[in-house]
Amino acid sequence: MIRRECGFIYPITFCVFLLFMIFFVAMTDFYLNKKKILEETKVQYRNDYYLMNTVKDIEGKLANPEIESKAGKYMYNHGTVQYTIQKYSQTEEKVDYMLTAAPNYQINAISYFNIEQHKMTRWIEKTK
Repeated sequence: MIRRECGFIYPITFCVFLLFMIFFVAMTDFYLNKKKILEETKVQYRNDYYLMNTVKDIEGKLANPEIESKAGKYMYNHGTVQYTIQKYSQTEEKVDYMLTAAPNYQINAISYFNIEQHKMTRWIEKTK
């Protein structure tokens, strides 16, 4: 009876092993994709924070009429924001921003500061 095995256990074991490996590879791929998306989201939020922090700081400076420099740079841990201020009209000033982050990531943005209201009125963002 021991010698009359028809090969039932090996194919079942092999099929169960293949199903386990397919499941394992699929879950590993899912985990790696999720981790990559999480990292990209984190970088995007960080870059948005850098831009908005710069906008708020420049808005505070433009509200005071004693601002002297019309160009400048903010250095952050993972990026740099450069800005230039130009007169757009009698009641508005145009501020150009350029965020440069670590892995060749660049965002150009424009905001308009209303002199009468002392706040930013429009925001346009361009990603490269």
